[in-house]
Amino acid sequence: IDQLRVAPGHKTVLVSRQELPDIAVSPWHAAALGAWLAGQTDVDLDA
Repeated sequence: IDQLRVAPGHKTVLVSRQELPDIAVSPWHAAALGAWLAGQTDVDLDA
């Protein structure tokens, strides 16, 4: 975690899996996190 870099003006937020549904994230991040939690390595995003 200490090696993560984020864009200026943004911050890293650590939450538990149980807290994820309550966190406002972009559709891209929601899809990526959902895939990761499901053990998937690929995500199909609608344009």
